[in-house]
Amino acid sequence: MTCHNGVMIEELEFIEQLQNVKKLVAVSSKNHPNQHVLRYLDILIDIHEKRFSEYQRDIEREFIDRRNDA
Repeated sequence: MTCHNGVMIEELEFIEQLQNVKKLVAVSSKNHPNQHVLRYLDILIDIHEKRFSEYQRDIEREFIDRRNDA
């Protein structure tokens, strides 16, 4: 389980990095923000947020199953 926690920490860090890049793209070209790049970043952020949410849901299920087995 420790291995998975490390991977999920990396997922959260990556999400944060993507959000920072998105902010930079939006600010760097105030007059003509590159909407395609911003949309792509939104898609990447969404994919990784879903991956993290699924991991949290699986951990919660595992915890409940172990508690019920005890």
